[in-house]
Amino acid sequence: MALLNRAMGRVWPKQAVETARAEGRAEGYTEAALEAALQAANSGLTAHAEKTAAVEYGVGLIGRCFAAAVLEPDILGNTLTATAREQMARRLLLNGNQVFAIDITERGAIVLTPAVEYTITGGVRERDWLYHLNIPAPSRPEVRRVMSDGVVHVRIGADPNSPWEGCSPLLNAGLTSTMLARIEQRGSQEANARVGYLLPMPDGISDDNVTSLKTDLAAIAGNTALVETTSGGMGQGRTAAPQLDWKPQRLGAEFPEGNINMRREAGANIVSALGIPAPLYVGADGATIRESYRQLLTATLQPLAVIVAEELQRKLEIGAVRFNFRRLAAADIAARARAAASLLSIPAPEEGSAFTVEQVMELSGLNE
Repeated sequence: MALLNRAMGRVWPKQAVETARAEGRAEGYTEAALEAALQAANSGLTAHAEKTAAVEYGVGLIGRCFAAAVLEPDILGNTLTATAREQMARRLLLNGNQVFAIDITERGAIVLTPAVEYTITGGVRERDWLYHLNIPAPSRPEVRRVMSDGVVHVRIGADPNSPWEGCSPLLNAGLTSTMLARIEQRGSQEANARVGYLLPMPDGISDDNVTSLKTDLAAIAGNTALVETTSGGMGQGRTAAPQLDWKPQRLGAEFPEGNINMRREAGANIVSALGIPAPLYVGADGATIRESYRQLLTATLQPLAVIVAEELQRKLEIGAVRFNFRRLAAADIAARARAAASLLSIPAPEEGSAFTVEQVMELSGLNE
């Protein structure tokens, strides 16, 4: 799986092949699968899957939520800025990995420099892993070789057989993401077709009448045009008349209802695979939206934040690290206040409440 993930563009494809061969792991099925993945990446199918509106909605929403989070302690505010947090969250969802090189400035400040391409070599123990990083730059990109303790490597969806490599939800839900990409691709192709209206004319009509009619229709521009009726069959009698008088036929994209529904369902499934409750994407009543928003906070944003914070805490050795989403939680303040009031009303065996104010604040999330 790690080799396939690398082939999707997260590392140098050529180097991935050479490294695999050097390690004696690119034989038989593995080598064939790697080459197939490289061909799929070169064909643009994976790129198209990431360009759908549903994917952009999902990664954009979670990226913006991480940008709005408050990173504690304050010392990390300049290390992982709002822009860096947004980019990190997007990359985690799209690629399953985000690697930063740890740099220290002359003043002793920590700087996390993102790497867009990398390979990992080494043994079983993580401390022995060697990272080959490609650091992007406008004109002078850098290539570095850094040991594991010199990088922050956040990963999600890792396979137990390759714990050093995360996996994107889009890759795990590859059939659905590819289907959605192809539906939208075909729809885009249809939308680029010529659009207009065809006006069937009775046989035998004179060229002068056709020319006059074309002139009137071209100049109508939303106004009224007086044209002859076809109910008389253009002088040939009512038996030769068309059943409908001047009925234009549309020429252009007319998407079948089934395709529209399939696109909607596939988009909702992709959003769900990214960890976002589908009602936030497809729409619902207010109560469902509020509940979905709470699920997003508790079941997606906070677990992702714990994964990132754990890696930062382990590699930077600066004590407890926490992403605080209180700015987002404020949108649900009414429901949290009701939950706090309910907890405070629970009686204790003795006088007072069964919970302290601090416990209620923690349980209801009012301290976020």
